[in-house]
Amino acid sequence: MNKLRKVTGMCLMVAGMLLYSGLLLAQEVLQQQPQSDYSDEQIEQFAGAVIKVLPVQQEAQEKMIEVIEDNDLTVDLFNQIANQLQTTGQSEGIDEKDMEKFDKIAGEIKPIQIEMNEKVNEVILEEGLSPQLYHEMVSAYSSNPKIQQKVDQKLAEEREEDE
Repeated sequence: MNKLRKVTGMCLMVAGMLLYSGLLLAQEVLQQQPQSDYSDEQIEQFAGAVIKVLPVQQEAQEKMIEVIEDNDLTVDLFNQIANQLQTTGQSEGIDEKDMEKFDKIAGEIKPIQIEMNEKVNEVILEEGLSPQLYHEMVSAYSSNPKIQQKVDQKLAEEREEDE
């Protein structure tokens, strides 16, 4: 359960960066209302995808963090700038040098994000879901306790099978 929440948190960070870099799939998904229930097969497919997506996202996150830190910006400051730009579209109040670093970093992490998205989409499709349905289910997991319980139960079963 904590693992999925960490993934969701990472997804939010990545989604913020994706929105800034002009990839609007996450925004389209967030605008849609998730279903209130999913079939057992969809829950199983989703759980399988989550387990396989996690390492892909973790690897990409590590690469992005390295790029951010190599350019003398903290991850927190990078995320604050990304959030401000995403929310307001304005760079007011952001130090000019920090904004220059942010722009450079955003350009350097864009290929990492694209590669990650391609790998994630491949995994999702291999599990039998569309990327759109997967992202919808991530949103439903975050907002619907019933879905969360079903997914957590399936993830627990998957872990037991692996042991």
